[in-house]
Amino acid sequence: MDRKSQRRGREWIVSIALVTVSLMLPLAAGEILLRVLASAPDIGKLFAEAPDSEVESRGVAFARGRYAGAPVVLNSLGMREREFAPAHGRGTFRIVVLGDSMSFGQGAPQEGVWPRVMEAKLAEARPAGIDVIEVINLSVPGYNTLQELAQLREVGLGLHPDLVVVGFFYNDVELTPRQLARLDPGSAAGTSSGAADMRSSINRAITALKGSSLLFAYLSPRIGAVFRRFGGKGFGQTENYNAMYGADMPGWVQARNALLEMKALAAQAGSDFVVVVIPAMVNCAPQTYPMQKYHDAMSAFAHDNAITHVDLLRQLRGIDFSRMWVSPTDGHPDAEAHRLLGEAAARALAAHLATTAHVRHTRATSASNSPPLILKTATK
Repeated sequence: MDRKSQRRGREWIVSIALVTVSLMLPLAAGEILLRVLASAPDIGKLFAEAPDSEVESRGVAFARGRYAGAPVVLNSLGMREREFAPAHGRGTFRIVVLGDSMSFGQGAPQEGVWPRVMEAKLAEARPAGIDVIEVINLSVPGYNTLQELAQLREVGLGLHPDLVVVGFFYNDVELTPRQLARLDPGSAAGTSSGAADMRSSINRAITALKGSSLLFAYLSPRIGAVFRRFGGKGFGQTENYNAMYGADMPGWVQARNALLEMKALAAQAGSDFVVVVIPAMVNCAPQTYPMQKYHDAMSAFAHDNAITHVDLLRQLRGIDFSRMWVSPTDGHPDAEAHRLLGEAAARALAAHLATTAHVRHTRATSASNSPPLILKTATK
């Protein structure tokens, strides 16, 4: 090789090195900046495993600490709530909320989570016949619908609710390893094409990158939103979740069965039952919203099974929730997003409460106008 060729080769190597460094430096700077801005480390033992229960984990009674950057105080039941007596007064309307981290308020102030906002708004517009509105939030981070069913059985029904509300989020169809182990292995089996296998591999790689790089976790949903504006779809975490809402997918089958059992348990206890469907924390503009299949599946299921459901996406269309995250890389709703969710839920449930109050009043009036019951004594 002559000297001219060697010099040209060295110039290429230097050029490639300079381009690589110029690309890597801003990426490294972005990663460092996001790690600086990330939530402070968790403090305190707030949750513990529950091997003897289908909830699998529960809050530690009276625990205090910090979780996802926000202070957390748990009550005697291990819930992020005030203390409540098991029974409530005659003029009180008690609502129990079941949910996961979206309803628990991961990273958000305890007083500002959407169930608490809903309570305040319903109290402002409470109908005649209801003196007090109580909302008890039994949500725990990481729960899915089966765990929420267990929470209703073990804790919720003992609080004698007038209304059971499930805060449903799209990842609630993900099953835990224990739940998967209880399934028939054949129920999750299926065939897939090479293209589907490739797509699944890419989606797993994207999910893994999100777990290892805060910069990728920050950029990924934003790149996806731009991609969808031009009709792109089929890859990424949102498509994984959309696929989980196929009619025969094990997680969705189990979630549907759990919701039906919750409705039956609530009816047996004399409680009403409502599912509140929470939108993904992204831009909710109709042309780019990535999780419509999840909403459509829930709507069809609720309609077919006479389940009252409130889809908050209908009220919150057009809002860009990607601007309301608790941190640049944590997509849980901040205080402003919780306010919007809570107000929307209250608007939807206000009519339900008015109907309930009217039924209560009618029943009370009928009972007071009924002639007294006279017991006849036997005569010899």
